[in-house]
Amino acid sequence: MRKLLLISCVLGALAFAARPMSAQSKKDPRTAVIEGNVETQSGKPALHAVVFLQPADGEAPHGTKTDDNGHFVFRHLKQGIYELRAESPLLTSDWERDINLKPAAKLNITLHLRVPRPAPQP
Repeated sequence: MRKLLLISCVLGALAFAARPMSAQSKKDPRTAVIEGNVETQSGKPALHAVVFLQPADGEAPHGTKTDDNGHFVFRHLKQGIYELRAESPLLTSDWERDINLKPAAKLNITLHLRVPRPAPQP
């Protein structure tokens, strides 16, 4: 239980820390946006799920949480290849891989929470 709480705190801190970084970035017409929705197994919006965006170039991952409508957004992204995944306390989505982001692009992606999250190892 203690490890699960620790993992939840770390995930929440990552999502909180990454959110202001994108908001502080200067507007640049060459940057892009990835936004979308996270849905539960029943197709309803996944409220406050954590969404991870991993750049393929080795830069640090970005994280954010969905809002009350299951919506998320990553702004001010550089051109490149990304991977995207969502998690809730008990479920995770499959990775969306090889997202090829072009300058000034705006992609809309829906993630589906389905796969049970692995249990923490003792």
